[in-house]
Amino acid sequence: MIGNPASQATHEARILYRLTDRLYRSRSPDDVYEAALDAIVGSLGCARASILLFDENNVMRFVAWRGLSDAYRHRLEGHTPWKRGERDPNPLFISNIEESYEADWVKVAAKKEGIRSLAYIPLVAQGGTVGQFMACYEAPRIFSDHQIELAITIARQVGFSIERSAAEDARRRAEEHQELLVAELHHRVKNTLAVVQAIAHQTFRGAPNEWLKAFTGRLQGLARSHDLLFRAQWMEISLHDLAKCLLPIEPGKDRFAMHGPPVLLDADHAIAIGMALHELFTNAIKYGALSDPEGAVTLEWRWTGQPQARLEISWREQGGPRVKRPSRTGFGSLLLERTIQRDLAGNLSLDYRPDGLCCAMTVAIADQRP
Repeated sequence: MIGNPASQATHEARILYRLTDRLYRSRSPDDVYEAALDAIVGSLGCARASILLFDENNVMRFVAWRGLSDAYRHRLEGHTPWKRGERDPNPLFISNIEESYEADWVKVAAKKEGIRSLAYIPLVAQGGTVGQFMACYEAPRIFSDHQIELAITIARQVGFSIERSAAEDARRRAEEHQELLVAELHHRVKNTLAVVQAIAHQTFRGAPNEWLKAFTGRLQGLARSHDLLFRAQWMEISLHDLAKCLLPIEPGKDRFAMHGPPVLLDADHAIAIGMALHELFTNAIKYGALSDPEGAVTLEWRWTGQPQARLEISWREQGGPRVKRPSRTGFGSLLLERTIQRDLAGNLSLDYRPDGLCCAMTVAIADQRP
């Protein structure tokens, strides 16, 4: 210990400042423990110290220590003046363990370790006791009010850091668990789609090949949307990325063009709009503008509507074969209507212009306008 009171105060202030800074910068429980032990040893003048925390079975366990033997730690494991979660615990300072009310077996263990005096300081997080730190001395001592306040100050900072570390650990475990669930969901969806595809091959056996190709194509479009959502952890994906992943051709100014502000789609909107775009792409390649070398498609979207935001998506074909209104409503048209009108409660219009199909879709979506 430093003899000059002013120098001692400066020394303690420096230690507390360094403790606060290290705890703030800590990235793991071990960082917290090391910073705490340095502060305990440096400010309380003890050569030996330890930090203990309750485990999942409510047993007080050593998690970090300085200068304590394996035998002593093994003997004292589980020994504590408090119960887990105990509120407003009071620290315990023992000036001479031989004259204390500690159990005889504790006195024997301390004597073998060369400990004559010690302090039990509770660590509190979220209002309840989660552990303790111990400062051990080789000779009896009287603890001053100042030392008691200093020990409590250290304990408060360490308890807060343990609480923060536990919260971060819980958040990390929750994120890992969510990632596992998302991966499992993706795996199950892929397996389901594979089973559906196998059933389709059996069901369409003997039927025209184009039926199977159309169904398989829609299934693959759905799978690509799922893959994109999986990479985004089923959060949000951009409309631009969704359209690009469904493209049957490389985008270019001569054949295909996309224009629109940044738009993020949740899973429901992404699946429905993805299915609609896949249907339009497929139709354009088979019968529409993209079936002709001179044909082109323009996909545009914009925000519209006040006060509720709505997303307006426009699909325009030109330069392809002359378009005629179909004599009957095909499955592709029904699928478009279902995904936009029924699944998203939006509006859909198909305009069979002679120079190219035009499709307008409008859906309600969270306002993302700047």
